[in-house]
Amino acid sequence: MKIGVIADDLTGGNGTGVKLTKLGYNVATMVFYENLPSSEEINGVIIDTDSRYIKKAVARRRVKTAAANLKKWDTDILCKRIDSTVRGNIGVELDSILHELGEESIAIVIPAYPDSGRIVSGGYLLIHGVPVQLSDVGKDPVKPVTESHIPKLVQKQSNHQVAGIDLETILAGKEMIEADMLQKIEKGARILVPDAITNENIESIAC
Repeated sequence: MKIGVIADDLTGGNGTGVKLTKLGYNVATMVFYENLPSSEEINGVIIDTDSRYIKKAVARRRVKTAAANLKKWDTDILCKRIDSTVRGNIGVELDSILHELGEESIAIVIPAYPDSGRIVSGGYLLIHGVPVQLSDVGKDPVKPVTESHIPKLVQKQSNHQVAGIDLETILAGKEMIEADMLQKIEKGARILVPDAITNENIESIAC
């Protein structure tokens, strides 16, 4: 199975690469997003588009190119690595990937990282219990985060319909999560943002 990851910065991309390596993947990080590895031994690719702080039009073009190349590489699973404090061009980059993958594609956005004290509850991203916009990230000199409700934040950046999935549904388990996702997709949502406060929640969403 081939896994392709599009990351908006090198540090986050390499962090994901390390996790994939621990799972047994042979991973390559590509700094130049136009290129892909030729070795058949590689089954995990991280593409750093360096697009977190650049203009939207440039981010859109870089991510589109990366997604197109990963399709040519016959990627089985395509992931978008975002900043867990939701800085950057998240909605724009998701739109680029969804466009490249086709009308049937859906994005599931999970900025929660419980091991680092980052959870999503009621749609709000909290960092050690503090809404992200009130944390140091809200004072970022380049791209300050001014919205803590993730569905709203992504919707402001995206042309697609965004829907949240509440914690009650997540706690109810895999069947309820799947049913709620399908219902929201049928109503037109292309981007889903589930609550998650534990690693187990994230595993339930992934399954």
